[in-house]
Amino acid sequence: MEFSKDRILSIIVPTYNRGDVLDYMLDILHQYVIKGFCFDLIICNNGSTDNTGEVIKKWIQSFPSCQIVSHSKNVGYDRNVASGLKEVKTEYYYLLSEKSMISMDTLSRIFELINNEHPNALILKTTSSLNVPSETYSDINKLMKKQGWHLTNLCSCVVKSEAINDNTIFRYLDSLYLHYGVLVEYLCVSKSFDVIYDERNCVYQHSLNQVKQVNWNRVFSTFGKQYYILIMSFPHKINIETKEKVLLDHNQYTKVLSIKSILRQRINYSSILDKDYKDNRKYLPFVSITPLWKYDLIMNLPIFAVKLLRRLYNFFVYEHWIRSIVR
Repeated sequence: MEFSKDRILSIIVPTYNRGDVLDYMLDILHQYVIKGFCFDLIICNNGSTDNTGEVIKKWIQSFPSCQIVSHSKNVGYDRNVASGLKEVKTEYYYLLSEKSMISMDTLSRIFELINNEHPNALILKTTSSLNVPSETYSDINKLMKKQGWHLTNLCSCVVKSEAINDNTIFRYLDSLYLHYGVLVEYLCVSKSFDVIYDERNCVYQHSLNQVKQVNWNRVFSTFGKQYYILIMSFPHKINIETKEKVLLDHNQYTKVLSIKSILRQRINYSSILDKDYKDNRKYLPFVSITPLWKYDLIMNLPIFAVKLLRRLYNFFVYEHWIRSIVR
């Protein structure tokens, strides 16, 4: 691959039906360009049916190097991401969700680190749940034990573009974790690597009303079956103890399979979630320490009872919050 001589980093933005949020994000990125930051911008529009197309047209001329990948219909998350990866012509790439952003200071440190240290990857902190000090990793098992769950986040890593190849993309396509698989496979096949984590480099979420909490209508498939298959299929250089820890860590830190989360999902996606649970229940002991009987209880309760439990939970949490303020 022949790299761009003027730019070292590509920022890839996969987007779908978040036009107003994308508009806000591109406005911020444009401010960085005005300040003198040079990067390639690749926007992957996954068949959006809202005003995303108009937003892209509005901003395309404002970036010195901007490429648009447009799909006529929604091709799925993995294939949309893959379409962006295949357009990278810089030494490093960074996948950035349209609802997330990095500060100018963070972007400045990213350029400083990749220009001076040339790591295989650079980890950014995407959540307050990540409580580890800055460190440079050169052992895949140590990295995965400490940050394997965190690396699932789309925005967690700046990666050398040599990680991108057709075979790896094909291997992880439709896994729902393509970006994660490409990174881990790359590190596993490298004879040696350096992955830098600088806890000062953080990703933040937009404070826009349009950015709402994500609801997963197939949460047991996505974070049960699919996640289990992905982790266990990683190369044998990652030992079984590490894989088992990565499997359990994800829910421990994200709480995506917590009882509170499942109560919400059950209310919102009753019929879909019922089948999802039945099909993927057997994977839950590998990804969650919550006893199966608790999931069974929630999933077998009638919806009116689930709503009542949810209201009671919210009431007591609210009451606790009010009392803590009054004190």
